Amino acid sequence: MRKTVVNSFWSVPTILILFSGVPFANAQEPITPDIINESELTQSVGGNKEDIGVEKNGTGEPDGAGGPGGAGEPDEAGEPDEVREPGAAETPETAEELKEAGATIDGEAGGSQVKKETKEVGTTIKAGKIVNNAKTGISHAYGKVFIRKGAKSVWGNTATYNQNTGDVNIQGDVHYIDKGMEIFCEVADLNFERDEGILYNAKLNIKDEYFVNGEKITKKGKDRYIVENGGVTSCPQEEPHWKFNSSKVDLTLDDYARMKHLVFRAGGYPILYMPYWIAPAKTKRATGFLAPTIGYSDRNGAQFNNAFFWAISDNSDLTVSHQYMGRKGNLVGSELRYIFSKRTRGNLYTKYLQETDSERGVNRDLWKLIYDHDQALPMGIDGVVHLDLESEDSIDREYGTNLTNRTRRYTDSYITLNKTWTNRILTVVARQQISTRPEKEDDVAQAPSIVFTNQQEQLWESPFYAGLDSSFTSFKTKTKRDGVTYPYDVDRMDFFPTISMPITAAPWLSITPELGFRYTTYTNGVDNVNGGLLNESFDREYYTASLEIKGPRFYKIFENDSVTRPKTKHLITPTLTWRFLPDYSFDGEDRQKVSPLDSVDKGSPTNTVGFSLLNQVFVKETLDGDSSQTVDVVFFNIVQRYDFNEATRDENPEEEKQPLQPLVFDLDTKIVPWLLFNYYTTYSHYDQKWDKSNLELAFVYEDIFYISLERNYRWGGDAKGAEDSIWDTFYVDTNIGKGFSMDYSLNYDEFSGETNNSVLRMQYKDDCWSTTLSWFERKINVNNGAGGETVEMESGFLFSINLLGVGDVFGKEKKPLYGRRI
Repeated sequence: MRKTVVNSFWSVPTILILFSGVPFANAQEPITPDIINESELTQSVGGNKEDIGVEKNGTGEPDGAGGPGGAGEPDEAGEPDEVREPGAAETPETAEELKEAGATIDGEAGGSQVKKETKEVGTTIKAGKIVNNAKTGISHAYGKVFIRKGAKSVWGNTATYNQNTGDVNIQGDVHYIDKGMEIFCEVADLNFERDEGILYNAKLNIKDEYFVNGEKITKKGKDRYIVENGGVTSCPQEEPHWKFNSSKVDLTLDDYARMKHLVFRAGGYPILYMPYWIAPAKTKRATGFLAPTIGYSDRNGAQFNNAFFWAISDNSDLTVSHQYMGRKGNLVGSELRYIFSKRTRGNLYTKYLQETDSERGVNRDLWKLIYDHDQALPMGIDGVVHLDLESEDSIDREYGTNLTNRTRRYTDSYITLNKTWTNRILTVVARQQISTRPEKEDDVAQAPSIVFTNQQEQLWESPFYAGLDSSFTSFKTKTKRDGVTYPYDVDRMDFFPTISMPITAAPWLSITPELGFRYTTYTNGVDNVNGGLLNESFDREYYTASLEIKGPRFYKIFENDSVTRPKTKHLITPTLTWRFLPDYSFDGEDRQKVSPLDSVDKGSPTNTVGFSLLNQVFVKETLDGDSSQTVDVVFFNIVQRYDFNEATRDENPEEEKQPLQPLVFDLDTKIVPWLLFNYYTTYSHYDQKWDKSNLELAFVYEDIFYISLERNYRWGGDAKGAEDSIWDTFYVDTNIGKGFSMDYSLNYDEFSGETNNSVLRMQYKDDCWSTTLSWFERKINVNNGAGGETVEMESGFLFSINLLGVGDVFGKEKKPLYGRRI
């Protein structure tokens, strides 16, 4: 489970800082030992005194190179120093060589831990010269020193190592690595056994995510650091764009950082001071404040948005949000997420506004609750709970930022139990849909609905295939018209078996006849004689017949002069279909008693024949190696249907016969990866109008420029007062360069010449911070208090500053609010 905000580290009341992994720009290269006058000298020190022996040359005798005082010359303790030459095995000298040898640093190579030595307790020392005092157990190393013990490695110019206590003093261009920690300093006093040490004039790189510097850094155990007179940033630059300076930081990784005399600096200038602050210091999901935004709208007044993210555990988190609106009050929200197992998870989302509207004169309590829970139950049953509840006056319609939520017509709550077999599905559903529009009350409840579907499968070894759609549903509905509410309750049981016989006449021709019979029983219906409701049970019956002839198929393969697309295939598939459902001479009285609530209730007489001509173009794309894939680049279907019932009905002077249904053209293309063109349209033969059309066009140039356009047209008809409908959705996104980008999203009503929604967003993004400025304009449906709605326009702006790792108000990725990437 991941939130937009992860890896949080520092926070202040309105800013949470998350540091991301980037190396020091001025980090010194690791020190590589050089050979001094003779071959390199290496000492391998075991984990106990007995392991510490004198390395011998090929004769088996100690080498007599001698220490600083010469061969066999006693030291101050009166014991002769022993100088070692290298053994047969080579030891990695730099961080890069460690990686080549198979060791990786956490934060690199997928976050694996440093690989241990064969003897984890063993210590390896490598230098130009090593002097060992056998009595004291102290080794002095000179000239490009390298020391490794387990996962810890350190480089420097000179070092003193006590193999009895594990104490190490290393000086001069010190470079220290320990499980993803990388430190550069002048002098270091370390203890490998206790995992402690003091580092002077140090720079600390924590897993390429956090960068800390201090005059003195004291390491206390595995994950605790005390930083004195230092600073913290996520910027890799020599002069970071932002930084926290503090007189003292008590930092424990994956816990908290306690800072004294904190100064936040941006561009080298002090911005904020706090005498004391406690912040999360975690390399995983972290508790803290999300990036705030400020703004203004002419409807809501001044706005300030902030949120707090609580990483409760590895499998759960909670986000609490607050939005202050100067003219409307405080909107608070929350989102709880959890994962109990791979197939059991949930999400609870709430928001509440106690509206304070001086213009309205009446304060309202507006709220919303969304709860989703997916549960794996015994016997392979999947359970789903979706609660969608909202106040009578919809909070989304007036204050939502998502266009889909603002324009939805009803809430939808349901509980589902689902059991799936190879060809069968059993589903139990309880559902309730409630209108979000005050002038209309279209409420539908299904309590319960039981659906069993048997997909068509072969009957033994016969040429026949059979299938079954069956269900039981209890409906409770309310419909409000002209201020009057009409309830309608009905229980319905439906059985619809089908049988078909697919025939493959040739590889390029298939014929499929199918018969079906539908039997449905109802406890209520419409009284077509006296009007109103029937309030008694009845049965509805009808049969269906269909025939599909697909083919003959034609195709041709073209060889292309292209390495990436060597072949193209053009396939043409004609299809003839016939659909039949008897007229009302077959159980017509009962069939007309049905008040349609869904597709099961539909049973109007049907006798149509249709012809379609499908053109498809496929290309073979070569991938890495010898593999390839087939890509569908063109789909073009032309469909024409003819209605025999319409052609044979009695002539009506006021309504001429129109047996030819609208001609359909459906084109989807993506011939090249950077261009998409889709177009759907229908043509009315009798009105001689293109009555419906939908255009989708998108163009992308690498990651620099993207543009898309959707245009939806609906002809209103010839009736007096009828109006056409033309909606445009436009989106453009461009990376200007040097960290600057801009995108614009527009939803426009061509017929009225009005903008419904638009957003212009400008963003600057650097290695460790970003800022976003957005201007918006949108239509709002406002409850007028008289059972209806009025439309108001709202415009305003939002501004946010992000330090790396937080994510802006639009989420981790930039997404258009009203457009979409097609």
